[in-house]
Amino acid sequence: MEFNLKDFEMVKRWSASDIRGLCVEKNWYTCGDCSAYEEMLGFVYNNEPTKENIFKVAVDIFNHSDVATIQACCGYSEKELLTSILFEIERKTYTYWEEKED
Repeated sequence: MEFNLKDFEMVKRWSASDIRGLCVEKNWYTCGDCSAYEEMLGFVYNNEPTKENIFKVAVDIFNHSDVATIQACCGYSEKELLTSILFEIERKTYTYWEEKED
């Protein structure tokens, strides 16, 4: 049987639940209120994990986290911390293949 790549597409997803769990696990978003937290998770729920969206969420997490405490604990610069957040969010995304609809 012959297959053609143009008949398939790669889909990338993330879940608000996974991002919430990541924030809890890493002790992030400790300086944000419930409204800001819900808004960030709603954004994740309603948008695909493009590089721009992952960056937006990472910056939001950074801006609502106790950066000074994290830096004191881990020795990260601000850019290293943001890079770490980006990396961890990317690890929570998943990719799968599906047949394109006609």
